[in-house]
Amino acid sequence: MYHNENFFPRRRRFPPKVRRLTEEEYIQQGNVETRKALEELREYCHSPNCNAWKTVSKLKSPTRFVEFVGNPIKRQRITPKSTQRRRFAEFVEGGSHLDDDAILAYESNHLTPTRDDEDDDEQYLTDDEEET
Repeated sequence: MYHNENFFPRRRRFPPKVRRLTEEEYIQQGNVETRKALEELREYCHSPNCNAWKTVSKLKSPTRFVEFVGNPIKRQRITPKSTQRRRFAEFVEGGSHLDDDAILAYESNHLTPTRDDEDDDEQYLTDDEEET
């Protein structure tokens, strides 16, 4: 049989080896790509192609969207005061005044049945349930 190098290219038979990223390089690349994608999204939101009213009407937190579109990443600074203002604004809009950690801590401490709670259930049994 006739083997032609053009018919069976070397690349197809022996694909080039791809260098895999280390964990640090992977995280760094993820950060770079995320920043780039956020900047592209911000540019799109400023463009005439974006229907701002339609976009804002679908959002859970329109104020965060306005802050995102209005402030480039370099100018955004997270300070305790700005965090308090943001949480207050979310509360005024109908959001919870508690953060996720506070809710989780409350639920794990107060809503988990303890051994005492299980013993208390036995005193409320009716006569029919006691016979079985």
